[in-house]
Amino acid sequence: MDTPLVIKDLKLAQYFKELSADSLYPSAGSSAAVTAAHAAALFAMTCRVNLRKIKEKKESNQQEVSPNPQNYWEETLHRAESLMERALALAQEDGFAIKAFFEGDPSAAKKFIDIPL
Repeated sequence: MDTPLVIKDLKLAQYFKELSADSLYPSAGSSAAVTAAHAAALFAMTCRVNLRKIKEKKESNQQEVSPNPQNYWEETLHRAESLMERALALAQEDGFAIKAFFEGDPSAAKKFIDIPL
């Protein structure tokens, strides 16, 4: 098996082409991780929209905005971005585990099972 593709470097159309190919990678596990990254990215977008709205309210002096909602959305944005990066890393890890397994690495089965997808 060749070295797995770097998932986060692929263009979307190329990723789907690779996913639909008759190959071992990307696999269902890496696809699940990419789906989780996609969901985290959408949630990060929601956080940014809410932060923009809070900023607009402050700038227009419409009403006093307490710092609690802003802190909440900033912290949640950080968590969403971390989750997105972690999910992409897991997608890549899945590829290396598949490669090791099919190359006969005796510890690969455990690595493959330990990836939390």
